[in-house]
Amino acid sequence: MTNKLDTRDDYIHLGAETRAKALQSSIKAPMRRGYVMGVSVESKRDIMSALRADLININRCCVEAGFDPIFMDEDDAPVNIPKPVK
Repeated sequence: MTNKLDTRDDYIHLGAETRAKALQSSIKAPMRRGYVMGVSVESKRDIMSALRADLININRCCVEAGFDPIFMDEDDAPVNIPKPVK
């Protein structure tokens, strides 16, 4: 699979494809990691963890290519200080 990543929309499309594939795999995956004939079978958590890492890398590459980020990290959200109640 070769992807031309020339525009921000290409990165968005890649992220959407990656997410769709991971969701399909996660639906079929067991809750716990298992082994079938000595071969490891990924759990739902393993698949979703790999998806998160892939999406972070896609976002980083998008930003490094000079485009706006396509995902906002939860840690990057501005912190709002609560106002005192009168």
